[in-house]
Amino acid sequence: MKRAIIIFISALLLASAASSQIPESINYQGVLTDGAGTVVADGSYELTLSLYTVSTGGSPVWSCAETVTVTKGIFNAVLGNSCVLDVDFSEQYYLGISVEGGAELTPRTPMTSAAYSMSSLSVNGVDNLFPSTGNVGIGTDSPTHRLTIHNDSQVGLRYNGYDGSWASIYVNGASGGKPNYGYMRNNALIASHHLDSSNIWQLRFAPNNVFSVSSTGHAGVGSGVAPGAEILTVGGAVTLGNSAANTTGTLRWTGSDFEGYNGSAWQSLTGGGGSLPAGTADQTLRHDGSIWAASDLLRNDGTTVNIGSDTQDGILHMYQNGSVDPVIELLRDTPDGGALFVYDSAGNPIASINNDLNGEGGYMYIARSTSHPGFSVDGNYNGSNSTVVDIVGEASAMRFNTDVSGKASVVLPADAINSEEVLNEPGVASNGEDNNTIIGTDPTTILSRSITVPAPGYVLVMAAAQVTIVHTYGAYSRAVFGVSTSSSSLPNNQDLMLGFPDDEESGYYYIPVSPHGLFQVGSAGTYTYYFLGDQHDAEADFRAWDPQLTLVYIPTSYGTVTSTLASGGSASEETASASPGKTQAEIEAEKAESIADNNARIQRELDRMRSEIEKLKREMEKDEDQMKR
Repeated sequence: MKRAIIIFISALLLASAASSQIPESINYQGVLTDGAGTVVADGSYELTLSLYTVSTGGSPVWSCAETVTVTKGIFNAVLGNSCVLDVDFSEQYYLGISVEGGAELTPRTPMTSAAYSMSSLSVNGVDNLFPSTGNVGIGTDSPTHRLTIHNDSQVGLRYNGYDGSWASIYVNGASGGKPNYGYMRNNALIASHHLDSSNIWQLRFAPNNVFSVSSTGHAGVGSGVAPGAEILTVGGAVTLGNSAANTTGTLRWTGSDFEGYNGSAWQSLTGGGGSLPAGTADQTLRHDGSIWAASDLLRNDGTTVNIGSDTQDGILHMYQNGSVDPVIELLRDTPDGGALFVYDSAGNPIASINNDLNGEGGYMYIARSTSHPGFSVDGNYNGSNSTVVDIVGEASAMRFNTDVSGKASVVLPADAINSEEVLNEPGVASNGEDNNTIIGTDPTTILSRSITVPAPGYVLVMAAAQVTIVHTYGAYSRAVFGVSTSSSSLPNNQDLMLGFPDDEESGYYYIPVSPHGLFQVGSAGTYTYYFLGDQHDAEADFRAWDPQLTLVYIPTSYGTVTSTLASGGSASEETASASPGKTQAEIEAEKAESIADNNARIQRELDRMRSEIEKLKREMEKDEDQMKR
């Protein structure tokens, strides 16, 4: 049965005007009838109440299902009874109603001004007026001033109004159980912090007393002056009074002089209060025990401090506590330019930097004792425009001489470098032949070569040859090539396959091969490496022409090294017989030749070093004589 509803706003907010708490609900009363205008039977009915910001269309801003009791057609519905009425009533709203889930009745009912009394929970609008008498309280039922704001039981702000002599605003708080307050009175802002009953810190903000403090405790004084990087920033001149306070660091003006208190006495900041002596530009002051006098010896032109001048020598002495003589002299009486001399506490020279006695360049000297040189740098050695560095100890000496080239430029004691360091340098060995080697069905040595290495490291083995293949149609032609530490087998990663399928045309084929591998050597010694070939099919004819085998010793790696596998291989390689290409006697002869060449090189190095050391000793004696001068 179609129903209609007639709505009456008979009561609102369900509270008297004197109540301090306004319920957030609205009471609506209406008559429920059917389509013919006849009231419905008594009973319970479900109404869906919705609020809109528009009279038609749109979506509700609030909606709630409410079950009401209908008696003789009359019902009461309370908006906010079953659902929280969280609408602020700051604009026009329209009420829509549907009965028992049916379509919403039309038209919607506009909410009248009575419903907007809920906005008394806040102040809204253009003009919000309060009575001219009485007090206003926020957070309190008993305000004591024209305006009183409470935070729980603590007064937060008070405004006294104007009583004929002054007006004031107080802001109260508490910190650590101690009261804090600030107030504005007669156009002056006063902020106070009670530390205890006898110590109050106070800041004043007034038209003629501008003062600001940052959160870090830095202060700024002056109109528009913000706190800076220092504790106090002043935007203008500061006047010092004739204070008698005796706080350390205090400054004052006595009427005739500026003084500072050092903790025990007032000290003049202007040299006794008298006038400063007359002087010329760049001069500095010195005190002769009685007065301040201008001096040309030490001058300051604003960018450079000068000691001496173009008419007099400048000398700088630095002393050590308890030493009569200076421990550092800058520009001693030297005719050829500047000099720096360093002495021990007894006055003995221990270091110097001065001009080279040969006329150009510089010379530096450091002693190892009071009478013996330890380290010297001659920038212009014997006028050669070359630099020589000498290091002398009690048992040995060494020299670095740029006046010569090659190995003679560095002289070290005969026993200064151990055998590993003397020999630990790159080296090379090689073998090459102008012939050809027939590759057999067992591993065949094409070439071999031995190398004697001075220390652990790596040997790079590189091989090359021109391979000819006589291939016959219908037969496979295959052979592998590689480098190895064994004459009878190839490493797994060195069996490089070269071949032709059985359907390839018969003929002669020429293909270059160039295997190489990097082998790690764990200690000094002599190592032999082989360039091998191994034919897998007897029908073919493989030959290696003009082979070459090169060995390079590298003492140090500069990255990750994956060494070539030193042994292993296929099953056929593991059971291969000895190579017919080289006899064991020939291989042993190669090893002996490599060892002999290496020993001869070491002996030549040692002989040269002994000669250079003797020369170095003679030169150091000359350097010692130069220092004594």
